[in-house]
Amino acid sequence: MTSAIWLFVLATVIAVIGIVIQFKKLMVQIQTKIDQNENVTTESLQKENSRFFVRVVMVEVIPIVLVILGFILMESMEGAMSLSQVLPALLIVIISLLFGVINVFLAKNQAISNQDVSIQTKATLTTMTFTGMSLVAAFPIISIVAMVMALSI
Repeated sequence: MTSAIWLFVLATVIAVIGIVIQFKKLMVQIQTKIDQNENVTTESLQKENSRFFVRVVMVEVIPIVLVILGFILMESMEGAMSLSQVLPALLIVIISLLFGVINVFLAKNQAISNQDVSIQTKATLTTMTFTGMSLVAAFPIISIVAMVMALSI
């Protein structure tokens, strides 16, 4: 029953692409504030952060349902899967993770490119970058764990 594994891949791809798009939108908003010489701190970005997290939750609804379905299908699997069955899906998940992490860092670098920004602004952007990176990495990690479980069932 390899379809369970592919549900995790689909959930990962949807989540990573959706979160990266939302993170890039957030960075564009921050870049606009930087261009207007506004003070960029965690406190000044509360409204944007709230909108970002609401949008991320909306993006993650479908992947959460797919993950639940994947675990339900895995429960009915008979025997462990072979590595050759899991490896293509695992590679897609890892590539998705790398795509997401790279795009998060590129969005941050683009937001502060050609700008003389304060140390406080850089610290705020770094914090937001690591938050974005952890959000992007969540579903790939869940998928990798599920695939390892499929190998050992």
